[in-house]
Amino acid sequence: MSFWNKFEAEIDNTTLPAITKFSYLKELLEPKVCDEIDGLPFTVEGYTRAKNILKTNHGNTSEIVRAYITNIQELHTITGRKVNMIHEFIKILSYNVQSLETLGKVSQCLSMVRGVLDKLPGIKAELVANQVGWQDWGFTELLGALEKWKAIHPMEGSSTSKTPHNRSFFSKESSGTKSCVYCGSAHHKSHECKKVVTLAERRQKLQAKNLCFNCTGVRHHAAHCRSRVTCFHCNKKHHSSICDSLERSPNHDPLGQTALTATHEDQRVCHPIVIVRANNVTCRALWDTGATTSYASAYLLSLMKITPSNTLTRCIQTITGTITKHVEVYNLSVSDTQGKFSIPVSAAKVDRRDLLTVRNPNYTDLIEHYQHLQGICMEDTDTKPFLPVHLILGVAEYSKIKTSEPQRTGSVGDPVAEYTQFGWTITSPGVETNLDKMFLAQTAQPDYEELCRMDILGLQDKSVGDHNVVHEEFLEQLKRDPKEGWYESGLPWKGDHPSLPSNEANSLKRLGTLVQRLKKTERLDEYDAIIQDQLKEGIVERATEPPSKPVFYLPHHPVIRESAESTKMRIVYDAFSKTGSQPSLNDCLNTDPRKSGRCRQPWRID
Repeated sequence: MSFWNKFEAEIDNTTLPAITKFSYLKELLEPKVCDEIDGLPFTVEGYTRAKNILKTNHGNTSEIVRAYITNIQELHTITGRKVNMIHEFIKILSYNVQSLETLGKVSQCLSMVRGVLDKLPGIKAELVANQVGWQDWGFTELLGALEKWKAIHPMEGSSTSKTPHNRSFFSKESSGTKSCVYCGSAHHKSHECKKVVTLAERRQKLQAKNLCFNCTGVRHHAAHCRSRVTCFHCNKKHHSSICDSLERSPNHDPLGQTALTATHEDQRVCHPIVIVRANNVTCRALWDTGATTSYASAYLLSLMKITPSNTLTRCIQTITGTITKHVEVYNLSVSDTQGKFSIPVSAAKVDRRDLLTVRNPNYTDLIEHYQHLQGICMEDTDTKPFLPVHLILGVAEYSKIKTSEPQRTGSVGDPVAEYTQFGWTITSPGVETNLDKMFLAQTAQPDYEELCRMDILGLQDKSVGDHNVVHEEFLEQLKRDPKEGWYESGLPWKGDHPSLPSNEANSLKRLGTLVQRLKKTERLDEYDAIIQDQLKEGIVERATEPPSKPVFYLPHHPVIRESAESTKMRIVYDAFSKTGSQPSLNDCLNTDPRKSGRCRQPWRID
């Protein structure tokens, strides 16, 4: 409980991204406890589920109280005056009593005080000497007496002036120049390293070398680190060179300089961004000619208070594997701020407050600095150091807003201005120094952050973890017939399933073979009776009309169990049937581990 209180105060209640909090949580947990949440995805939902699991398994107050009481009861009796052992005894006792005080349960354990005192027969007389009413001591009085005894009897072999351990990282207690733990150079400290600059790279280096994330020491993890040194930047327990506050700082540049263009020193990279009105909500939009789809942030869509026009299931190929996701698509009307020109936009929802955050290009100074930009009027006059973007417009929309106005260009490496139906945009070459703020449209931010941290945490690339999405889609399509009482659902198609042939020739061939076999075994009438019964009950139905959509023919065959007391023959419809190398129906369907096998439902038999 004390661990969780400290974690909540120093990490969970901060403004750090949930993915970063999850990373710290896993690093600080004991290995056995960490195994309980090891399979959860590195997403906001995964972090929430991890906290719930830990609170359920380890947050039961009565169990925690019992554990602290057991720790006190199991303290060994120390005979004689073994100073070092008594010091350790007091340390353990103090920790458990303080924990009980935090939970407000120490008053329930007063009967244990005399028992604890009896475990120190060698010094008991000293502790209670001249102490009137010591028989009624509580833990507060007992610990007070023990602390006085500790002050008079220091640990044997201890020294008050220990030489601090050498440290090779940037901290409040470090002095002198040590070798950098990232590149090995003896000419700069770890936090000054110019070769390994991003937090993701630095954490990966520490993980690869099996170094502690707190002190960069060997043979232990941060959860077991005994160093009392805290981060120089935020005063929390992690190495100063991997502090997340560095990348959130507007003044931070890991290379020690501003991102430069090809020829000009004080120029930052500038993105083609304009101010637009999307369904009468003013926001920033970025033109991305490399995107085939437009995207809108969840926050922007929430302001519009509209419903999705469609929900698609997309199979997305990422470096970490293949994932299936529900993608809500919204129909928007995007116009210039004056409402003189508008275009319809079909945008996919991204579950983020903003799609990306860019450094303020300071258009006023930029236009004054370059002769070829003078006379341009930019609508975005915001002075904040970082600007949020809530809308990304793809190549299809970009082609609709181009004008015949020629681009304004200068020398090689100068910014380029282009006039569009939504106003002027300025684009400059350069290098984006902080890619953690950028939005990856194909994988989404949670997938990107997971990729950055998988190697750091020692996780292996795992197969698709999208069964929840498949199950949710199944439930959404599940409908109950009010008259007959049965349930119907659509097929759980894979997002990237191959083209499915009809399988007609193969099914008819197998049907002919089946009829001949049933005639020989004199079971044709029995088989036909089952089919007729299924028709009567509505399990199958006749296809009386020509199909208007692609059809897959399902062959069927009997499964016979003579030993069965009731149903000796049942009919199985074979969704694994296929012709040659062509796919079967099951090859095109998702599975769900919560069901036995594939999703089953009534089939239309042609």
